[in-house]
Amino acid sequence: MDILLLSHGKLAAGLLDSYNMIVGENDRVSAIGLTDEGIGLFRERLQQYMADKKDRVTLILTDIKGGTPFNEAYNLLLQHPEDIKVVTGMNLPMLIELGMKLEGQTSLSELYADVINVGKEAVSGIEELSQDTDDDIDF
Repeated sequence: MDILLLSHGKLAAGLLDSYNMIVGENDRVSAIGLTDEGIGLFRERLQQYMADKKDRVTLILTDIKGGTPFNEAYNLLLQHPEDIKVVTGMNLPMLIELGMKLEGQTSLSELYADVINVGKEAVSGIEELSQDTDDDIDF
């Protein structure tokens, strides 16, 4: 199973870089960004990725629902519904969780459900400020 990050600009590459720093490099996690070079080149890179990963199950994470990276991922999902799942609103905690579970025997459907839950749980606000600076912050 592979993970593909798709985004506008360098967000996907930046998330991958942060993931590599925290967890270590994993050749099953890749990133493609839509640049000013245009949609045609983005689509070409995505098609090349899919050709290179033929017959591989892939979980695609995108930045914004309705944006070009999401729309291209959705088109792939329509073509390969058994081999691809798409999640939008990607964040670093969900990527870390996915990366740690890649080596296990978790199915694409299970990873898909897990990553959505982790992504939701990772978003929070700080409701209460602590004046005690000796306490560690729990992550």
